[in-house]
Amino acid sequence: MMVTSRKQYVVSRLVYSEDTLAEDHDKIKRKHKALIGHVKEYLICDVKRAKQAVLSVLPIIGWMRIYRVREWLLGDVVSGISTGMVAIMQGERMNDIFGPRQNCYNYFREKFSIDG
Repeated sequence: MMVTSRKQYVVSRLVYSEDTLAEDHDKIKRKHKALIGHVKEYLICDVKRAKQAVLSVLPIIGWMRIYRVREWLLGDVVSGISTGMVAIMQGERMNDIFGPRQNCYNYFREKFSIDG
């Protein structure tokens, strides 16, 4: 036979009547808006909302505030150039393997080529 010990919790609370509750606590009165009030509030444009909208569309603006140019710029330029070179080489190899019309790189190269 297995015996388990259980702890008992005792909760002691005051029991309120409507009158004692009204005496001890203030009633919160909420003002409900009509639909037009919610629409006006949603469509109001202030500086904070305009800033949030611009930062959501162009997050680079927010990143530039914390970007450490002296520490990170050289590494970012080198990685951008090397990534671009890899993508170009992969496009060339795709051209050799699958033909000139099978990848996006060659499509744009043909459309915007100075050679012809």
